[in-house]
Amino acid sequence: KKTASSSKIITRRKNAVVNQIKSEINSIKSFIKHLRQVDVMYTGSVPVGGFRITREFPIQFSDKSDVALGLFRKDGEPEYYILAVNLDYNKTVHINSNLAEDVSYLGVFDPELGVFKRQKDRADRAFSFQLGPGMGKLLKLQHFVSKPHFNFRSGLQGWKQGRGSSGVSDLHSSKEFLSGTVTGTNPYIIRENLQIAMSDYSNLEIRMRLPGSKQVSLHWITKEHPTYNNTRRVDLRLPESEGFSDLKVKLPDIARGDTAIGFRLTLNRNDQSIGQKFEIDYIRLAP
Repeated sequence: KKTASSSKIITRRKNAVVNQIKSEINSIKSFIKHLRQVDVMYTGSVPVGGFRITREFPIQFSDKSDVALGLFRKDGEPEYYILAVNLDYNKTVHINSNLAEDVSYLGVFDPELGVFKRQKDRADRAFSFQLGPGMGKLLKLQHFVSKPHFNFRSGLQGWKQGRGSSGVSDLHSSKEFLSGTVTGTNPYIIRENLQIAMSDYSNLEIRMRLPGSKQVSLHWITKEHPTYNNTRRVDLRLPESEGFSDLKVKLPDIARGDTAIGFRLTLNRNDQSIGQKFEIDYIRLAP
Protein backbone atom coordinates (compact mmCIF):
# COMPACT_ATOMS: atom_id res chain seq x y z
CA LYS A 1 0.00 0.00 0.00
CA LYS A 2 2.86 2.34 0.80
CA THR A 3 4.40 1.67 -2.58
CA ALA A 4 1.13 2.30 -4.39
CA SER A 5 0.52 5.44 -2.36
CA SER A 6 4.05 6.71 -3.04
CA SER A 7 3.62 6.03 -6.78
CA LYS A 8 0.41 8.05 -6.83
CA ILE A 9 2.10 10.96 -5.07
CA ILE A 10 5.03 10.88 -7.52
CA THR A 11 2.61 10.69 -10.46
CA ARG A 12 0.63 13.67 -9.15
CA ARG A 13 3.85 15.67 -8.72
CA LYS A 14 5.02 14.80 -12.22
CA ASN A 15 1.65 15.73 -13.68
CA ALA A 16 1.76 19.04 -11.81
CA VAL A 17 5.23 19.74 -13.19
CA VAL A 18 4.17 18.82 -16.75
CA ASN A 19 1.05 21.01 -16.51
CA GLN A 20 3.11 23.92 -15.19
CA ILE A 21 5.61 23.52 -18.03
CA LYS A 22 2.80 23.48 -20.59
CA SER A 23 1.29 26.59 -19.02
CA GLU A 24 4.60 28.45 -19.09
CA ILE A 25 5.29 27.41 -22.71
CA ASN A 26 1.86 28.71 -23.76
CA SER A 27 2.50 32.00 -21.98
CA ILE A 28 5.88 32.65 -23.63
CA LYS A 29 5.33 31.26 -27.12
CA SER A 30 3.86 34.55 -28.35
CA PHE A 31 7.17 36.22 -27.52
CA ILE A 32 9.59 33.67 -28.98
CA LYS A 33 7.69 32.49 -32.07
CA HIS A 34 8.88 35.55 -34.03
CA LEU A 35 12.49 35.13 -32.91
CA ARG A 36 15.37 33.16 -34.36
CA GLN A 37 16.94 30.53 -32.14
CA VAL A 38 20.60 31.45 -31.82
CA ASP A 39 21.94 28.59 -29.75
CA VAL A 40 21.52 26.26 -26.79
CA MET A 41 24.23 26.38 -24.14
CA TYR A 42 24.70 24.88 -20.70
CA THR A 43 26.03 25.54 -17.21
CA GLY A 44 27.12 22.80 -14.82
CA SER A 45 27.29 19.40 -16.52
CA VAL A 46 27.44 19.74 -20.29
CA PRO A 47 25.85 16.84 -22.26
CA VAL A 48 27.73 15.10 -25.05
CA GLY A 49 27.68 17.36 -28.11
CA GLY A 50 26.62 20.40 -26.05
CA PHE A 51 28.48 23.64 -25.43
CA ARG A 52 29.20 25.62 -22.28
CA ILE A 53 28.08 29.25 -22.36
CA THR A 54 30.87 31.44 -23.74
CA ARG A 55 32.64 34.13 -21.72
CA GLU A 56 31.74 36.72 -24.34
CA PHE A 57 27.99 36.36 -23.71
CA PRO A 58 26.53 39.50 -22.02
CA ILE A 59 25.16 37.54 -19.04
CA GLN A 60 27.21 34.93 -17.19
CA PHE A 61 25.72 32.22 -14.95
CA SER A 62 27.23 30.34 -12.01
CA ASP A 63 28.44 26.87 -12.92
CA LYS A 64 27.13 25.05 -9.83
CA SER A 65 23.77 23.90 -11.27
CA ASP A 66 22.81 22.00 -14.41
CA VAL A 67 20.88 24.53 -16.47
CA ALA A 68 20.08 24.64 -20.18
CA LEU A 69 19.97 28.08 -21.79
CA GLY A 70 17.96 28.58 -24.96
CA LEU A 71 19.06 31.79 -26.70
CA PHE A 72 16.70 33.67 -29.02
CA ARG A 73 16.85 37.03 -30.79
CA LYS A 74 16.10 38.98 -33.93
CA ASP A 75 19.33 39.32 -35.89
CA GLY A 76 20.85 42.75 -35.44
CA GLU A 77 18.50 43.76 -32.63
CA PRO A 78 19.86 44.54 -29.14
CA GLU A 79 17.38 42.29 -27.30
CA TYR A 80 18.29 38.77 -26.21
CA TYR A 81 15.66 36.34 -24.93
CA ILE A 82 17.06 33.60 -22.70
CA LEU A 83 15.00 30.61 -21.62
CA ALA A 84 16.79 29.15 -18.57
CA VAL A 85 15.63 25.62 -17.68
CA ASN A 86 16.54 23.61 -14.58
CA LEU A 87 17.65 20.16 -15.77
CA ASP A 88 17.19 18.67 -12.30
CA TYR A 89 13.61 17.36 -11.91
CA ASN A 90 14.03 16.66 -8.20
CA LYS A 91 15.16 19.90 -6.60
CA THR A 92 14.99 23.67 -6.79
CA VAL A 93 18.22 25.39 -7.78
CA HIS A 94 19.46 28.88 -6.95
CA ILE A 95 21.09 30.68 -9.90
CA ASN A 96 23.61 33.50 -9.57
CA SER A 97 24.48 35.57 -12.63
CA ASN A 98 26.38 38.71 -13.60
CA LEU A 99 25.61 41.20 -16.35
CA ALA A 100 28.12 42.80 -18.70
CA GLU A 101 28.59 46.55 -18.29
CA ASP A 102 26.88 47.30 -21.60
CA VAL A 103 23.62 45.50 -20.68
CA SER A 104 21.13 48.34 -20.23
CA TYR A 105 18.02 46.33 -19.35
CA LEU A 106 17.12 43.01 -17.72
CA GLY A 107 13.55 41.77 -17.40
CA VAL A 108 11.96 38.54 -16.13
CA PHE A 109 8.75 37.32 -17.76
CA ASP A 110 5.68 37.12 -15.50
CA PRO A 111 3.46 34.36 -16.97
CA GLU A 112 0.42 35.50 -14.99
CA LEU A 113 0.54 39.10 -16.22
CA GLY A 114 2.07 38.27 -19.61
CA VAL A 115 4.71 41.01 -19.35
CA PHE A 116 8.39 41.40 -18.55
CA LYS A 117 9.20 42.97 -15.19
CA ARG A 118 12.33 45.06 -15.12
CA GLN A 119 14.87 44.09 -12.48
CA LYS A 120 16.48 46.77 -10.35
CA ASP A 121 19.92 47.91 -11.44
CA ARG A 122 22.72 46.96 -9.05
CA ALA A 123 26.18 48.45 -8.89
CA ASP A 124 27.80 44.99 -8.83
CA ARG A 125 25.75 43.88 -11.90
CA ALA A 126 24.61 40.74 -10.00
CA PHE A 127 21.25 39.02 -10.49
CA SER A 128 19.89 35.93 -8.71
CA PHE A 129 16.80 33.79 -9.16
CA GLN A 130 15.41 30.35 -8.41
CA LEU A 131 14.23 27.58 -10.72
CA GLY A 132 11.90 24.88 -9.45
CA PRO A 133 12.39 21.22 -10.41
CA GLY A 134 12.35 21.06 -14.22
CA MET A 135 11.13 24.65 -14.36
CA GLY A 136 12.28 27.56 -16.47
CA LYS A 137 12.31 31.36 -16.62
CA LEU A 138 12.29 33.62 -19.66
CA LEU A 139 14.71 36.52 -19.38
CA LYS A 140 15.03 39.53 -21.66
CA LEU A 141 18.11 41.69 -21.79
CA GLN A 142 19.13 44.62 -23.96
CA HIS A 143 22.74 44.65 -25.01
CA PHE A 144 24.50 47.33 -27.04
CA VAL A 145 27.78 46.36 -28.67
CA SER A 146 30.62 48.51 -27.35
CA LYS A 147 33.61 46.54 -28.65
CA PRO A 148 34.13 47.24 -32.38
CA HIS A 149 35.70 43.92 -33.42
CA PHE A 150 33.50 41.93 -35.77
CA ASN A 151 34.90 38.49 -36.55
CA PHE A 152 32.51 36.63 -38.85
CA ARG A 153 33.61 33.11 -37.97
CA SER A 154 30.78 33.08 -35.40
CA GLY A 155 27.99 34.49 -37.59
CA LEU A 156 26.85 37.77 -39.09
CA GLN A 157 27.57 39.62 -35.83
CA GLY A 158 24.44 41.73 -36.37
CA TRP A 159 25.41 43.02 -39.82
CA LYS A 160 22.59 43.03 -42.36
CA GLN A 161 21.58 44.32 -45.76
CA GLY A 162 20.53 47.94 -45.88
CA ARG A 163 16.89 48.90 -45.89
CA GLY A 164 15.18 48.77 -49.27
CA SER A 165 17.39 48.28 -52.31
CA SER A 166 20.95 48.29 -51.00
CA GLY A 167 22.52 46.49 -53.94
CA VAL A 168 23.46 43.42 -51.87
CA SER A 169 21.90 39.95 -51.91
CA ASP A 170 22.48 36.58 -50.25
CA LEU A 171 24.21 38.03 -47.19
CA HIS A 172 25.31 35.14 -44.98
CA SER A 173 28.07 33.76 -42.79
CA SER A 174 30.07 30.80 -44.10
CA LYS A 175 31.67 30.06 -40.67
CA GLU A 176 34.79 31.81 -41.93
CA PHE A 177 33.65 34.99 -43.65
CA LEU A 178 30.72 37.33 -44.11
CA SER A 179 29.73 36.76 -47.74
CA GLY A 180 27.28 38.16 -50.26
CA THR A 181 26.77 39.26 -53.85
CA VAL A 182 26.84 42.80 -55.26
CA THR A 183 23.65 43.44 -57.26
CA GLY A 184 23.53 47.25 -57.57
CA THR A 185 25.65 50.37 -57.97
CA ASN A 186 25.39 51.41 -54.31
CA PRO A 187 25.84 48.20 -52.30
CA TYR A 188 26.12 48.52 -48.55
CA ILE A 189 25.59 46.64 -45.32
CA ILE A 190 24.78 48.11 -41.91
CA ARG A 191 25.32 47.35 -38.24
CA GLU A 192 23.04 49.05 -35.73
CA ASN A 193 22.61 49.01 -31.94
CA LEU A 194 26.16 50.12 -31.24
CA GLN A 195 27.56 52.19 -28.39
CA ILE A 196 31.15 52.73 -29.48
CA ALA A 197 33.36 55.52 -28.11
CA MET A 198 35.30 56.41 -31.25
CA SER A 199 37.88 58.41 -29.27
CA ASP A 200 39.27 55.11 -27.93
CA TYR A 201 40.48 54.15 -31.42
CA SER A 202 42.75 55.59 -34.09
CA ASN A 203 42.50 53.18 -37.04
CA LEU A 204 39.98 51.19 -39.04
CA GLU A 205 41.09 47.72 -40.23
CA ILE A 206 39.26 45.48 -42.68
CA ARG A 207 40.34 42.24 -44.31
CA MET A 208 38.24 41.43 -47.37
CA ARG A 209 38.05 40.61 -51.06
CA LEU A 210 35.82 42.14 -53.75
CA PRO A 211 37.06 41.81 -57.35
CA GLY A 212 36.28 44.82 -59.53
CA SER A 213 35.94 47.33 -56.71
CA LYS A 214 38.47 50.09 -56.09
CA GLN A 215 37.19 51.41 -52.78
CA VAL A 216 35.10 50.70 -49.70
CA SER A 217 33.80 53.32 -47.28
CA LEU A 218 32.71 53.19 -43.65
CA HIS A 219 30.13 55.73 -42.48
CA TRP A 220 28.94 56.08 -38.89
CA ILE A 221 26.07 57.85 -37.18
CA THR A 222 25.54 59.21 -33.66
CA LYS A 223 22.47 60.21 -31.64
CA GLU A 224 23.21 63.83 -32.48
CA HIS A 225 23.83 63.06 -36.17
CA PRO A 226 21.48 60.15 -37.05
CA THR A 227 21.82 60.35 -40.86
CA TYR A 228 24.61 58.72 -42.85
CA ASN A 229 26.51 61.33 -44.90
CA ASN A 230 30.02 62.14 -46.10
CA THR A 231 30.96 64.13 -42.99
CA ARG A 232 31.38 61.00 -40.89
CA ARG A 233 33.08 58.72 -43.37
CA VAL A 234 36.43 57.11 -44.03
CA ASP A 235 37.56 55.55 -47.34
CA LEU A 236 39.82 52.55 -47.88
CA ARG A 237 41.47 51.86 -51.24
CA LEU A 238 41.25 48.31 -52.59
CA PRO A 239 44.22 47.08 -54.64
CA GLU A 240 43.59 45.31 -57.93
CA SER A 241 43.64 41.77 -56.62
CA GLU A 242 41.47 38.67 -56.73
CA GLY A 243 42.56 37.63 -53.24
CA PHE A 244 42.11 39.07 -49.77
CA SER A 245 43.46 42.52 -48.96
CA ASP A 246 44.44 43.83 -45.52
CA LEU A 247 43.13 47.39 -45.40
CA LYS A 248 44.01 49.98 -42.79
CA VAL A 249 43.29 53.70 -42.56
CA LYS A 250 43.53 56.38 -39.88
CA LEU A 251 40.23 57.70 -38.51
CA PRO A 252 39.55 61.42 -39.09
CA ASP A 253 39.69 63.95 -36.25
CA ILE A 254 35.90 64.36 -36.24
CA ALA A 255 35.54 60.82 -34.88
CA ARG A 256 37.26 61.67 -31.59
CA GLY A 257 34.20 63.22 -29.96
CA ASP A 258 31.67 60.72 -31.30
CA THR A 259 29.83 57.76 -29.86
CA ALA A 260 28.84 55.68 -32.86
CA ILE A 261 25.40 54.02 -32.73
CA GLY A 262 25.52 52.60 -36.27
CA PHE A 263 27.97 51.65 -39.04
CA ARG A 264 27.37 51.50 -42.79
CA LEU A 265 29.94 49.80 -45.03
CA THR A 266 29.62 50.82 -48.69
CA LEU A 267 31.36 48.23 -50.86
CA ASN A 268 32.12 50.26 -53.99
CA ARG A 269 31.53 53.59 -55.74
CA ASN A 270 30.98 52.31 -59.31
CA ASP A 271 29.36 49.46 -61.26
CA GLN A 272 32.49 47.40 -61.99
CA SER A 273 31.80 44.88 -59.22
CA ILE A 274 28.13 44.14 -60.02
CA GLY A 275 27.60 40.39 -59.97
CA GLN A 276 30.77 39.78 -57.98
CA LYS A 277 30.81 37.94 -54.68
CA PHE A 278 32.49 39.59 -51.71
CA GLU A 279 33.96 38.07 -48.56
CA ILE A 280 34.91 39.87 -45.34
CA ASP A 281 37.14 38.26 -42.71
CA TYR A 282 36.88 41.02 -40.09
CA ILE A 283 35.97 44.67 -39.53
CA ARG A 284 37.54 46.32 -36.49
CA LEU A 285 38.67 49.55 -34.93
CA ALA A 286 42.17 49.51 -33.45
CA PRO A 287 44.24 51.83 -31.21
